[in-house]
Amino acid sequence: MNVELKTPVDILQELIVMHTTRIEFSNKMLGKEVDEDSKTIFHKIAQQSTVFIEALMNELSNFGDAVKADANRNNEYNKTYTNVLVDFDTADITKLKDTFDEMEEVLKNNYVDMIEANKELSASILQILNVQLKSL
Repeated sequence: MNVELKTPVDILQELIVMHTTRIEFSNKMLGKEVDEDSKTIFHKIAQQSTVFIEALMNELSNFGDAVKADANRNNEYNKTYTNVLVDFDTADITKLKDTFDEMEEVLKNNYVDMIEANKELSASILQILNVQLKSL
């Protein structure tokens, strides 16, 4: 995946959007009839993304007025989620889990690409991204 050079603010905001989407998808999956193990997994994923968002928001707050009101939602992760929403209520659980797994890989790849393509990021941002990537 080729990632354009982005500002630190763009990167933080885009990851916040992806984790917000991840929470939404996890919560929607918790509303489906899934086994207890899956419920536990989706609950932990939603909690993890909540913690990740908090760390990203704390870092974002260091940029003050440089923060834009809008964030990029036009990425593979959010497009996949939008596509699955079309038939979410009627979709097979296995298909939804497979889509979720695909989205997890896309999220990991986004982290890797953002870290590699933006070597000029501050040490604190790089540390957050690397820690979060290893936890995914």
